[in-house]
Amino acid sequence: MQLPAIRAARRLGLRVIVADGNPQAAGRDEADEFEHVDLKDKEGMLAMARDKAAHGGLAGVFTAGTDFSETVSYVTEGLGLPGTSYESARNATDKFVMRSRLAEAGVPVPLYFVVTERDLDRPDFANRVAEIGLPVVVKPVDNMGARGVVRADSAEDAHACALSSLPFSRSGRVLIEGYIDGPEFSLDALVFDGAVLHTGFADRHIRFPPRFVEMGHTIPTCIDKKQQSIVKSVFEAGIHALGISHGAAKGDIKLSSDGPVVGEIAARLSGGFMSGWTFPLSSGVALTEKAIRIAMGTAPGSVEPVWSRTSAERAVISIPGTIESIVGLGDARKLPDIAEVFGMRGPGDRMRFPENNVDKVANVIAVAELREDAIRSAEQAVASIEVVLEQGDEDTEAFLFGARPGHVAFPTIDSVLDGADTGDMLGRRTDRRPVRVESIGAPPRFLTSSELDWSYRTPARCVEMLDIADLIGRDPVDEKATNLFWAALARGGLQGGRYALRLLGVA
Repeated sequence: MQLPAIRAARRLGLRVIVADGNPQAAGRDEADEFEHVDLKDKEGMLAMARDKAAHGGLAGVFTAGTDFSETVSYVTEGLGLPGTSYESARNATDKFVMRSRLAEAGVPVPLYFVVTERDLDRPDFANRVAEIGLPVVVKPVDNMGARGVVRADSAEDAHACALSSLPFSRSGRVLIEGYIDGPEFSLDALVFDGAVLHTGFADRHIRFPPRFVEMGHTIPTCIDKKQQSIVKSVFEAGIHALGISHGAAKGDIKLSSDGPVVGEIAARLSGGFMSGWTFPLSSGVALTEKAIRIAMGTAPGSVEPVWSRTSAERAVISIPGTIESIVGLGDARKLPDIAEVFGMRGPGDRMRFPENNVDKVANVIAVAELREDAIRSAEQAVASIEVVLEQGDEDTEAFLFGARPGHVAFPTIDSVLDGADTGDMLGRRTDRRPVRVESIGAPPRFLTSSELDWSYRTPARCVEMLDIADLIGRDPVDEKATNLFWAALARGGLQGGRYALRLLGVA
């Protein structure tokens, strides 16, 4: 996510020093210098920056799309460089402090309280949850990317979710807040000498409750100008309440039936490909360059759109298992309107069904003049990419053939097949005896269903990509194989169908 910033700084003619705790960081080779410093180590970062300032000069410090704006402000304040104050950056990093500052200023936020592990044993925990009102959302106070964030529908669930969320918090604190229904939006803004310049405004597409997994975003938003103005006014009030006066701000805002409610405001530009890719593609505005200018103390210039297009970002995900190969990334890049395809994982990587925004295999971005064209192109690109899993995996087979998982690719088909006998075929796999299947039966409505899975495929599209049309409906029908195949496809879509066919000796 730092690549746009590195490239923007280079375009501005600047010498670029990058720092990361990972010595293999993606942007290392694109910078002029690399410093191996843990971004959580504020003193180490300040010492490194002070040395750079003393030996060649330092014009500014910058990040986008990460929760290290607190470190950035610690360094800029320590060196007297332009930037948001350290106190303001902390206000925008610690979600409990953020809620407190916003509530004090009258900015709408959910009802909330914070707990540590010790607080979970208090006898009044259930009463405190009841005061908030169910359902509630449980989240670590100091993490990002929806890590450890989950909805709870009872006090007992809230207690269990808080325990599972605690390891995601560096400070060992968890926020419990009221659930706000309604559409969610991502907003970006630049802040220069206290003036807020609104830029990106995107629709977020959240799936897989009780988790909050962003499967993509579409920019610009589809809501009308009046609603946009109301949401922007709350975002701006929140920026001022947190004291963000110089730099950038990113907001996640929900539009409830009672009006906008702040989910989060951070003292940085957004991640998730928005500030670095989808907003520039949709508007023609080099947002990161302008933010870097502010970080050096100069005016950003105009943020008025150069053009008006729609950019749609969508994610490729996987069911549980180990990736054997990813097919179609190159072909996806050649599809109409596709601007970017990012491979985030590769062969050998272990996957789980997404629980946060990091659990993705790939992301695609499409841009087009018409909104429907951009969305269709992004979804077609996702549908063209196949993630093949290694065979003989207990987690994969538990998802496909065990107790019903929380989410399935084709719920309608899965409900029809619920309880189908698949055990015999799994037993044959265990002892490695070859299984050769010549025929698979299928109720016709399965192949005519318009139901879409999480990769925007119909059952018929999955069968087409599996290239087994000649096996469907051939006599005599192998009933065991039929049950296993359709159960796997219903649960895991194309991935499940491929896994089952290989198990059956077909593919």
